[in-house]
Amino acid sequence: MEESIFIGATRHMDILHDRLHEQLKSLVNEGLQVRMEESPDGKFTFVACNFIGLGAGQKRKYVRTVCMDNVANTICEIILNHWEKVILENLIKETFYYFNAEERNTILSHALEHISNKDEAVYITYRHQRKKKILSELSEFLSTNNYIVIDGFIRFRLKDYVNELYEVAEQAVDEFLMEREYREFIQLLKYFVDIQDPRVSCVNVTMDADGVFKLYDENGELIDNNNMEEFMIEFISSEINYEDLLISSLVTVAPSEIVFHFQPKKNQKVTVETIKKVFPGKVRYCSGCPLCDKGKQPQN
Repeated sequence: MEESIFIGATRHMDILHDRLHEQLKSLVNEGLQVRMEESPDGKFTFVACNFIGLGAGQKRKYVRTVCMDNVANTICEIILNHWEKVILENLIKETFYYFNAEERNTILSHALEHISNKDEAVYITYRHQRKKKILSELSEFLSTNNYIVIDGFIRFRLKDYVNELYEVAEQAVDEFLMEREYREFIQLLKYFVDIQDPRVSCVNVTMDADGVFKLYDENGELIDNNNMEEFMIEFISSEINYEDLLISSLVTVAPSEIVFHFQPKKNQKVTVETIKKVFPGKVRYCSGCPLCDKGKQPQN
């Protein structure tokens, strides 16, 4: 006895055809004949999978289930590996149309990074959750249907999955806006530095174990932040932390050179990178001197 399933889509059908061929090899090895035929229909391409020799009764039911499981797994992998990017791209284009093409591409990159988490354990768990949802819908659909169009299936049967991707796109937009604000902040600080003459030629920065910094001029004299109030930029708030105050102080002094007499800890690296961007080519690390030792000493 013979049974067929027809799979159609507007894209990635060459990949689907090849993956199905590989996936169904095991069925051929078990004596089941599989004949695949591909045909175009407008903007769609259809692949017909003809299963010959399903048998009858319980055997037919079992063999059909195995066939549909193989087809479902293949379609699921195609959706995850190839359609996901297309879905995200379309969601971003349709929802966040007010960004230009370059900005939307940046947002898409952020979204793809999110679903391809660098933490392998997180990535595997998140991908498994998405795969489980897609497979569940595919299995239910193919249990009563021998005809599936992937485009329509995604739109109408995978709404929860698409909504998840929409949330990923929203998060990517937030990240993009934060990055843009950060770049604008850097440009503003650079502007303040550029429009004023250096108050000292070199600022030496030390940091104690508690994260409290001190600034010294080129002669090793302490620069007292309390005496700099008249020069402080207006947008600095009273709730400023040490890292913000360090950046503000350096911008206020606008030195020609900045020397760090400590190696930044993990939570200080963002601050140091910001300073490097505001003072490009003016930042260096000291390899060892009395000021380096002074920063290590306990503070009274």
